[in-house]
Amino acid sequence: MSETRPQDEDSSPPHEEDRSLRAKIARAFPSPPTNQDAAKDFLVELRTNWRDTEKSISRMAVLIVGLAAVFEVVINNSASEATFMFIKLRNINSVAYAMPVLIAYLYYHVSYLFLVTHYFMVVHDGVVKRTLPDIYDNDLEKLLAPANSLLQDPDRLHFLTRGSHVGRITLGTGAIRPLVVLSGPPGFLAFCYVRLFENYGSSNGVLWLSLCIGAALTIAGVTHVVLLMKYSD
Repeated sequence: MSETRPQDEDSSPPHEEDRSLRAKIARAFPSPPTNQDAAKDFLVELRTNWRDTEKSISRMAVLIVGLAAVFEVVINNSASEATFMFIKLRNINSVAYAMPVLIAYLYYHVSYLFLVTHYFMVVHDGVVKRTLPDIYDNDLEKLLAPANSLLQDPDRLHFLTRGSHVGRITLGTGAIRPLVVLSGPPGFLAFCYVRLFENYGSSNGVLWLSLCIGAALTIAGVTHVVLLMKYSD
């Protein structure tokens, strides 16, 4: 996924949403800036919110991996009950039905936060361009992004290694983490339900309910990913 670079207000941006957003940035932050302190305060607050969003993405990605591991333990456990984190689970079947739904919800929320962080990035770079043009013209705004920003990984790695042999491949290697986070859960969820139907049969009403909820959340998450790809072009 490539970074969306803010354009001048008099050019034609690729999407209606971006055009409206860039127009608002242009109105709020005239160039040259009339209130540099207000712009700096805005950027500080925006970076704080952006950093918090990236932390949430990282936490939920780890939680998805943890729940996937728990699902594997549960689905392969023939006992009628088990203990997880000091909690006795008496109905293993209910846990197996619920686990994919929880993973699907987390995926839905993570994909939404990817959209949010994309707009943080667009607004941040747009304000930097209008208020700190020397920093923007030298691509140094990339270093102001949160260090754990998944969307910034490819561009930041490429920027830091530009001109070297490594720089030619960093655009691809930097995209691995966001691609895994955004494309891994749907595939795993499909695997989950195949295993569940194999274990519990196709006549289980609770399992079908779990499938419907999980599928709806996954489709919503994939929709977020499609929008992200559209607005990142």
